[in-house]
Amino acid sequence: MAEAAPKLNYEQNQIETSKLTDIAPTIAVPDMHEDIFTQRRADKFIRKFGSLALQDCVSLESDKTFENQDGRFNNLMEAIHSAREGDIEARNMIAVNVRTDVVERTIKTGHLTEVDLNVNNQGQIMQFGQTMESVYANALMSTPRSSKMLPRSEAEARNGFRIENLHRQGLLKDYNFVVFSMASDDMSQDELKKAGFFTETMSMAIQVTSADDNKLSTQTAFVSGKNPGNNPRHDKQAMVKVGEALGVNYYGKSACEVLNTPVLVHKSLMPDGVLDMVKLYDNSVGGTFFGETKQAMDYREYAKKCYHREQNFNGKVKDITDEIIENSSNVWSPSQATKLLHKTSEKHMVDYAIADESIDAMVFGQKAAVHIDQARQANKEGRILDANRHQSFAEATAESSSCPNGAEETEKQKNKTSSIEKMTCPFCKDPNQYGDPCSPNQHCTSCRATVVGGKVISRGGSLWGSGPSFLELYLQIRAKQKSKSHNETVA
Repeated sequence: MAEAAPKLNYEQNQIETSKLTDIAPTIAVPDMHEDIFTQRRADKFIRKFGSLALQDCVSLESDKTFENQDGRFNNLMEAIHSAREGDIEARNMIAVNVRTDVVERTIKTGHLTEVDLNVNNQGQIMQFGQTMESVYANALMSTPRSSKMLPRSEAEARNGFRIENLHRQGLLKDYNFVVFSMASDDMSQDELKKAGFFTETMSMAIQVTSADDNKLSTQTAFVSGKNPGNNPRHDKQAMVKVGEALGVNYYGKSACEVLNTPVLVHKSLMPDGVLDMVKLYDNSVGGTFFGETKQAMDYREYAKKCYHREQNFNGKVKDITDEIIENSSNVWSPSQATKLLHKTSEKHMVDYAIADESIDAMVFGQKAAVHIDQARQANKEGRILDANRHQSFAEATAESSSCPNGAEETEKQKNKTSSIEKMTCPFCKDPNQYGDPCSPNQHCTSCRATVVGGKVISRGGSLWGSGPSFLELYLQIRAKQKSKSHNETVA
């Protein structure tokens, strides 16, 4: 248990914690005795799915321990194919992913968002039919073992297990689970950009998860880790002061170590939820507003503006969701589903940014930003053809990203996913399925049989047949490829 902070001194009316006589006002989660068992469970999960990253070929060993029995979808790919068939819940899941991507892609700092979560009968946390465990598993499987983002993916999975365990104990009714996710501090500028960080402001996320009246939700505030331009980062120094106020030692800790040191803060100290952590951070920086050096506003009024700003995205969220579902035939793996979402979202949001000048054009990269600014000016002057031309250039040169992730596509991955073969589904015997025989992910569009990370997740709508397995198909195809390569060499 962490040393109790005497008070949270982020405003004039300081909150005295001496009134909390029988409870600890703050608790560093890693210091809790029961966290040892949570970490062991999480680390077993991390080893299991982390070992599946970049594996060479499909393994057909069925994994009963990871069947998503209550969750209907293990990943975005499954939701896309189900939505194409009219599944409303699947469409809702896609829309939530799109909305999150749209916000994180275009608003890097100075924004608040909230997501409601569900809990199934086993106590697993879910969101629109997908367990959070499947989210963490997919992230681990898509992160190369050599990636500097791997420790972050592991920490996020570990925190997910912590939230689930604390909620089972009922602690989230009295405490908020607070985590600070700064930009990585062991990567170069190029590495940060490739991983999805917005280096202009080194934006960080403050997340607060809590339970209230059987409702579990996560609030996220995006704040700046530095001022734009060549200014130094101020987030790490600020986090030391934040830690002091919370009774947690963040001194000398890396960004990943801070992420892996969440804090339970009693709700009586946070009447405004995540806003209270933003206030604490701003005060620790030296009087910023959401980490930015600009005129402060009333935090509650600003939160309302954030809500209305996000509602303005509704039309684009629908358009992007529709386009993704229409292109379901191009999705044959979870990674393809993610790429389709990113590509579609980026295209639509370049168009949106041209009309909405409150969006920083730099979020799409320096080259695209020039064309977005020129398109904005052309629209003002009525030069529609010029505006359309610059929009096309902006879409072609855009380099935006949503949340940072470790799914860095190496040359090995590119080579692995470049060979799409015609295959027969061993479940429904449809001979017109396509996929990479060496990919750990397969999906049948006919019966919806699915292999994720080399494990059979769903056997589709048909019973197991006596036909060839995916492994047998793979061996047959590889044999044909080797024969063809040999003949070409001889010729």
